[in-house]
Amino acid sequence: MRRSRGWPAYRSRGRFAYVTRRPVAIVLAVLLAVPLGACAPEVVRVDSAPRTTLAADSAPPAVCGSTSGPPVPGTLLSAVDVWPDAGDVAAIASDTPLTGVVCRRAVLDSVAPSPVSCSDGFPFFGQPSLPTALAGLGVTDIRQADLVRVGPNRTDSAQVTEYVLTLAGPAAAGLEALAVQCNGSQMPDIQPPVYTIRDATGEITDAVRLGYDVAVGLSFAGHEFNDATKLALLNRAVDLASFAPSG
Repeated sequence: MRRSRGWPAYRSRGRFAYVTRRPVAIVLAVLLAVPLGACAPEVVRVDSAPRTTLAADSAPPAVCGSTSGPPVPGTLLSAVDVWPDAGDVAAIASDTPLTGVVCRRAVLDSVAPSPVSCSDGFPFFGQPSLPTALAGLGVTDIRQADLVRVGPNRTDSAQVTEYVLTLAGPAAAGLEALAVQCNGSQMPDIQPPVYTIRDATGEITDAVRLGYDVAVGLSFAGHEFNDATKLALLNRAVDLASFAPSG
């Protein structure tokens, strides 16, 4: 059984925090009332004159992959691409650059390689190490879409997760090595190469197209699609990704 991958939940500034992926979790924000007295600033007397001292801003340090925004419209699969006639579909997408100083520092500070997680599917790393691990391979941008068809009991009946990775340097070779390590099989007579990963029943769980500049991968949960449909969706995702900015 494939392990759950983090399900990105949208926050107001465009960032995504990871919660459970399968089944879909609805995250409720709870505002806790704080007594006004608890927020009163400290008053210090200096030469008999009152002075207000404010607590320093304690913002958390920046983390590689923590800055995300919406992707360019029309460059990732949509609910209509996957389920043209279904109305009860949840969709969320993000675009995360990995070229900033924070990611470069995180790669340099890594003391050991990030553990490969084949059970998480493409791109074969789990959270929270995924952005730093991909930056270390030479990935410069992550575009991600999660599409979930919600069943009548309000749990997901099928899910498609898409990653579009912008590549530089040896990233393509590194991802291909990971696909092979995770029991991926290269399809014959297709270039750039396409790898598929199958479960114990023989069904495709991941389909990945590895170009030199861009890698497109789809992971499937549920048994709604046959293998031909999954490969057709990969072709559609590749076509859409070709319109995405390359850097």
